[in-house]
Amino acid sequence: MKKGIEALAEALKAAFEGDVAFHEVMPPQVIAPAVIIVPDEEWMGPSTHGGISEAWQVLVASSLKSKQWFAELRKNNFRVQRATLGVGGIWRGATGPQALGKDEARTVVSVNRVTFRYPPPDPNEETNP
Repeated sequence: MKKGIEALAEALKAAFEGDVAFHEVMPPQVIAPAVIIVPDEEWMGPSTHGGISEAWQVLVASSLKSKQWFAELRKNNFRVQRATLGVGGIWRGATGPQALGKDEARTVVSVNRVTFRYPPPDPNEETNP
C-alpha cells in the first residue's frame, strides 16, 4: 500500500485526470493548467517523538489568458486540499497567485504546502517510511 507522497501523487492524478497536466517533477516549461509536485524548502526534518516530517509543495498553475483563471486556481487548490486529507497528509495552506517566470502565457501559480509525518524508524530495519 502506498503512503505519503506516493499516495498523494496517485490521488492527484485521479483528481485531475483529463483536466490538468500533472507532473511529479518540475517540467522545463509549465503549460497551464498544471499541477506539479516538488520538495518544500525544508524537505525532511524531525517530527514529534523522534518521528520524521516530510514537506512538499504542490504547485497549481493557471494561465492569465483564461478569463476564469482565479476561479480555476481556487477550485484546483481545493482539489489538492481534499486529495491531501484523503491520503492522511496535512494540508498547511496555499499561497496567493504568484507569477511563474517571465513567459508570454503569463502563468501564475499557487503553492500548496503539504506535510506527511512518519513514526520513528525501527533501528533494526533499513526501510524508509
